Amino acid sequence: MSFKQTMKQIPGVLDLYNKVNNRFRGSSLWGYGTHADYKPELIEFIAGRRGINMEAAKKLVESSANLFKGGWGGNEYWAFSNLETETLKMFYDDDTDARVIEAYQFHGPFDLLRMASYAVPTEQDMEPILSRLAEKTVVTIVDYGCGLAHRTIAVSRFLIARGVKVKLCLVDIRRELHFAFLEFLCRKYGIEHQFIEVTADKLYPELPPCDYCDNVSVLEHVREPLTVLNNTDRALKPGGLFLVLDFDAPAEMMHITPNLKVVRDRLAELKYQKAGICYGTPLLQKPVS
Repeated sequence: MSFKQTMKQIPGVLDLYNKVNNRFRGSSLWGYGTHADYKPELIEFIAGRRGINMEAAKKLVESSANLFKGGWGGNEYWAFSNLETETLKMFYDDDTDARVIEAYQFHGPFDLLRMASYAVPTEQDMEPILSRLAEKTVVTIVDYGCGLAHRTIAVSRFLIARGVKVKLCLVDIRRELHFAFLEFLCRKYGIEHQFIEVTADKLYPELPPCDYCDNVSVLEHVREPLTVLNNTDRALKPGGLFLVLDFDAPAEMMHITPNLKVVRDRLAELKYQKAGICYGTPLLQKPVS
């Protein structure tokens, strides 16, 4: 039973949830960061992709966002995306890994617009990570299930501004527009980067040695979260930082493993310590020895 289905059993609670959801979805109050999102970068990306000037690209982007109250981050777009998913569920589901990958690729453009509406983290938001990494001369970052890499691109930019050389590794299922936009962002901000593609034949790729791994809202989407965790643990250097959500997730489509107790137990077994809270997410640190 999903979160909303559970709330339907409690008189008045679902209505209150929807009111709060409508009020704050798509604003900085819904998450963290500022009101800034990726819309300016998306306009520049569209201008280059379409070979048009910035004003024409801005009109295209705004006409799309304005089709929905609250833009791509609002409840109307959320409902539209859910309806689109349900309509085509007969073709794309989460019953096999190959179909999961097909589903993510097919729904890619819809997800990109939703993610483009997320608030961009500020330097203050990411300071718990920045303060620990800024003392290094070279930092390698792995973003597992990167989406549009809001947090890791922000961390990379802030570290570069502090004189740190950054290597960013972006791990995800290939969705052409996502990868093209990420390539644009990394080039725009001068971030050295590489892509590691997740495929049906290579679901859990090995990761390069890294100082920081971002794994937020990912583990519930894979069948073998322990494999992802163990791969991450091998890649993280002693004392490395791990931003991870290990809370149980609502049971719904694409939440293949909503119960993450095995992950919490494994993190305890590996003796990861809480290093703080960053962007509303537990920041863990791998033991030094």
